Amino acid sequence: MSNYANTAGPSFQLAKSLVPSEIKPGVSVATVSAVLQSKDNKHVLQPVPKPAPVPPSKKRKRVMEEPPEVLTPKPLLSGAVPLEPFLATLHKNGIMEVKVEETADGHILHLQAEDVLIQLEEDGTHIICDNNEPLRTALRDLVLRFLQKL
Repeated sequence: MSNYANTAGPSFQLAKSLVPSEIKPGVSVATVSAVLQSKDNKHVLQPVPKPAPVPPSKKRKRVMEEPPEVLTPKPLLSGAVPLEPFLATLHKNGIMEVKVEETADGHILHLQAEDVLIQLEEDGTHIICDNNEPLRTALRDLVLRFLQKL
């Protein structure tokens, strides 16, 4: 049986560029954009190379495809939505009738006038809202205010 710990890992340059964020005591995460290079059954993550600029030419050539644009990854979101501040935010935004039910994993909020359910759990949030996309989007934005960007 082979030992994978000796055959895979990030390059020194990539490892040096990582910026970990602590999400819980003792738990840190970092986003990585890299290219996997494999040679002789050894695998190394290398930083994504920057495209070389194409020198201008006076000769007429076929239009060349431009290299794909390297997009920065969207920030990861983490954390639990605190119940009392979230309820206060709902009230500030005109949602007054909220029935709160405690569950084993968190809370279920029933917005009675809007006929919407919001499940707030430690590892996920669900907004159940039929046929009212503007309201669902507004509620999503309120939830996102409480999450930590990594």
